[in-house]
Amino acid sequence: MELARQSRRRLQVPRFSMHLQLPLYLRLMFGVMIIVLGTLLLTRLMPPPTNLFSDFGYLFADDAYQIALARGFRCGVVNLYSHLQTIDYCEVQITHEMFSQISLGILGNDANEISFLVREHTLTVGDLATLWGKPEFRQYHDIVVAAWPTQQVAARASAPQYGRISYFLPVVQVSFKRGGNPRWALLLIMENLPMPGRD
Repeated sequence: MELARQSRRRLQVPRFSMHLQLPLYLRLMFGVMIIVLGTLLLTRLMPPPTNLFSDFGYLFADDAYQIALARGFRCGVVNLYSHLQTIDYCEVQITHEMFSQISLGILGNDANEISFLVREHTLTVGDLATLWGKPEFRQYHDIVVAAWPTQQVAARASAPQYGRISYFLPVVQVSFKRGGNPRWALLLIMENLPMPGRD
């Protein structure tokens, strides 16, 4: 028996208690590195963002006025720049999960501008930045405009009461234009564009 106990003691592997004490700054640095590497790995595994507006590309097609009428848009003539220029302006209320209204500015037969009214708390400036990159910000009193000039897109958001402009601002309207800034950026003081026959 004694011999069996001795042989068991010899076979037991000694346990080492190796408790490594690193300075706090090294532990923090390793923690940050793990978070950064994990984030990079997860972003590579995530699918690319989808374009929320791709379903509405048909509106930029030729003969946009006829397409708008066929799709249920209400159209009228709007005078711009002190009645020096007129455009056809069409709008429709929609039951989309993200957008409540689509508006078209039509010059000739082509859509010159498409604007989407965004439902409350469904889209942020950061969501659009994932599609088109870093925007240029401008603030007009209580309105913030985030613009992507290369894509000819601009988004309107309410300016924060306190704090700074950020990617977390909820978007109110997104406009696409064939050239230059969207028309509403020039007409910020108008709440609604005048439409014939509107109540």
